Amino acid sequence: MLARVSLAALLLLTPASALQLKKLSKPTGDNFAYVSLLMWDKSMTKVDGFVPDPTKMADQGAVEESLNNNAALKSTEAEQALIPPGGHKMYGPKMIFKIDTQLREQGSKYPYIVITDDQRLIDSPELKDHPNLKLLKVGHDVDFVRVDRKVANRNRLHAQKLSVFNMTQYDKILSLDMDIEIKANLDHVFKDYDTKNGNLVYGMYNDFNCSNTKQHIGDYFNSAFMLLEPKPDTLTDMMEYVHQNGGFYGDQAIVQKFFHKHHQEPEIFPRDLADFVDCKHRMKEVEKKSGGSKHVEVVHLR
Repeated sequence: MLARVSLAALLLLTPASALQLKKLSKPTGDNFAYVSLLMWDKSMTKVDGFVPDPTKMADQGAVEESLNNNAALKSTEAEQALIPPGGHKMYGPKMIFKIDTQLREQGSKYPYIVITDDQRLIDSPELKDHPNLKLLKVGHDVDFVRVDRKVANRNRLHAQKLSVFNMTQYDKILSLDMDIEIKANLDHVFKDYDTKNGNLVYGMYNDFNCSNTKQHIGDYFNSAFMLLEPKPDTLTDMMEYVHQNGGFYGDQAIVQKFFHKHHQEPEIFPRDLADFVDCKHRMKEVEKKSGGSKHVEVVHLR
C-alpha cells in the first residue's frame, strides 16, 4: 500500500462531502449498484487555468492527443458517427434515462446511481418516472476529483469516474458509460466475477478495431463497462499514484496501471458479455454457437 497522504491535498473538497458520501444509507440485501457519470458544469472543473468545454472535446488538439496516446481509439469521423444527433451536447439526461430504462426492462433489481454536476438532470421532471435512479451531486455528496494536468485534456471531466472507488457503502459496483446499450439482465455479473477483496477490477478489452490480437498488451483496459469493489483506501492511493506519475490518457489508463502496479493486473470480461458495436462478426459467432439463444449482453456504441 502506498504511504498515507491527506486526501484533502489530492482532492478539491467541499465541506463534509466525504462524510456525506459515507453516510448514505446502505441498501438491504446485496449491496450492489450500477453507476454512471454525467459531468457538465465546466465552472467546477477549472484547474490550473484549464477549463474543458464538453462541446469541443473533439478539437484538433484532442484529436492529435488521442492519436499519440491511444492507438486503439477510433478515428474522429467514425467516432462522431456514433454520437447522437447534436454531438457531445447530447450526452445528457436523456442518455441516463435510457440506460435506467434498459436496466429495468431487462429485470435488473439493483439501484442505478448517477454521479453528476448536471443541473439539467438534477432538476429534470422526468426523475419522478425513474424511482430506481438516485443522484450523487459532485461537490456535495461526492468530492471533485482533481487530476491537474495528469490526463489528456479531453478526459479531465471523465476522471471524476474514479470517485466510484470511494463508494464504500456498496460492496460491488458496475460502472456504466452512457454510450452503451444493455441487452440482458446484468445482475449476475456482481456474483459471477471475484474482485478479490477489492484487489481486482474487470473491464472490456480496448478493441475498437475488433481484432483478435492477444489481450493484456498495451493500453488494453476499457472502463466503459467495469466491475469493481470499493475499499476505503483505494481512491486515496490511486490519487497519490496519479500525482506521482501523470501522463495518462484518461481514467481507464489510470485504473489499469494503478492496479497492475499495486494490486492485481485488471482482467477482461469475455466478449460474449461485452463487445463493441462494430464487432458484428464476433456477435454473430456468439449467436451461432448458442443456436441463437445467447446474445452479447452489453454493446459499447463507440
